[in-house]
Amino acid sequence: MRIKAHLTVLVAFAAILISCGKDETKGTTPATRPEAPRETVPCETAWAKLVEAMKVGTIATYTTTSTTDVPGSAPLTTKSERIETVTEVTPEQYAFDSVTKTLTPAPTPEQKVTITVKKADFIQGCKTPAPAPEGFKMEVLEEKDESVTVPAGTFASNYRKTKLTDADGKQETLSEMWMGRDDTNRLLKMMTLSSITEGATTTKTTMITELIKLELP
Repeated sequence: MRIKAHLTVLVAFAAILISCGKDETKGTTPATRPEAPRETVPCETAWAKLVEAMKVGTIATYTTTSTTDVPGSAPLTTKSERIETVTEVTPEQYAFDSVTKTLTPAPTPEQKVTITVKKADFIQGCKTPAPAPEGFKMEVLEEKDESVTVPAGTFASNYRKTKLTDADGKQETLSEMWMGRDDTNRLLKMMTLSSITEGATTTKTTMITELIKLELP
């Protein structure tokens, strides 16, 4: 379904805005201001702090549980695991291996990809955040600092709630994200509720991603 493909956009979008300290989105409804607004961090400074905090050998393990509910059918629930290992950190880029596998209902072989984040791309995204996907409108509904508890522990976080809707109102995704307040801006938790209406039928999908283990070198 098309709206699912945009969830990764939400993650990257929020991570860049939070790391740079921005509190509103380009071309969308302004965010709800936190009671104590964070100071805007220059993009170059945000990158320098990020690579300084990022350590080779850091391993972050996540689980994602997704439940799709179609009227007239039994809910379909899947659970997957993703392990991210930082493999390179330099002043100009950092890289990590991401290994994903499905745990239920039917286990699948591991799929490994290496993701490289370059300074130039980070700076560009920080200065000019990506707009909402074509045909969609994104609104930042709430933004604040709060503590969040996940299986890996309790962390100080930057919380952001967004809504993504298409032009005709038939597709909508509410997303809540908790990103670590340390300089790594690590994803701690994400919850999304997506709905797609076709005729008289509305399909809803709930996804919950949590950090379940964090191993530091």
